[in-house]
Order: sequence, then C-alpha cells, then structure tokens
Amino acid sequence: RPVLIGGVPYADGGITNPIPVKSAIDGGCTHILVLLTRPPEYISPAYTPFQRLCLGPLFRSWSRAFVNAFYECRYKGYNETRAIAFGNKSVREGVEIAVIGPDAASPSVSRATISRHRLKAAMNDAMQKTRDTFSEIRPRPGADA
Repeated sequence: RPVLIGGVPYADGGITNPIPVKSAIDGGCTHILVLLTRPPEYISPAYTPFQRLCLGPLFRSWSRAFVNAFYECRYKGYNETRAIAFGNKSVREGVEIAVIGPDAASPSVSRATISRHRLKAAMNDAMQKTRDTFSEIRPRPGADA
C-alpha cells in the first residue's frame, strides 16, 4: 500500500526503480555493485492479462497513470537496467559496474523454496560468487589498501 507523507502517496522504490543503476550513475557514482537474483540471460516479460487481473486490487488506490506506467514501463526499465549492468549498453566513461548474481549453473530457488538443502546450496553459491568478485577488485595505484 502507498504511504501518505504530507498528503502525497509514496511506495517502495523497487516498484518504479527495481535496480537503481541509472540513478546511481546520475548521482555521480563511479563504482557500482549490483546484486541480482536472476541469471544474466533473464528477460523480464510484460505483465499478462491474468497477472493484471490478480494485481488489480492492490492498485485500487493508485492513480490510473501510475498503474499504466507500472504495467507498461517497469519491465522495460528493468530489462534496460540489466543491459547496463551487464555491459550491453554503454554508460559514461569512468563508471565501473560489478554484478553478483546466479548463473545457469547456480542452484535454482524461488520465493517459495523451502528445501534447506537447496537454500544452503544457493547461499554457498552466492558466497563464492561474492568472494570471486571481490578478489578480482584491485586497489588503484596510490590508494590505501
């Protein structure tokens, strides 16, 4: 549900900006770490009519413009941001982006996964990917280690 602050409805930033890479770049960040829960080849699809029907009650108090933007723009922005994160779309010079997330060989889990074995395997996979990513980062010359 939206939260009213000063009479203005606000929502979780993940609704309109699920991976805030562009916001970080626009804010002047030069070194960005992106944590993802889906493999690089994932492409977010448009919402189906059935999904829109199921989500409809959640959006009753929202403006029609917000709801339309959510359905029509969110998945496109998500896919565009992933393209930036994975280097498939260029960014300004001096921006470095590291991505940690599962790959095709990673254990598959979902929001509903309850298998302790599968969850531990996914956790170990994520921990190893994090260690690998940070071991690749080299201090800049003259920087304190």
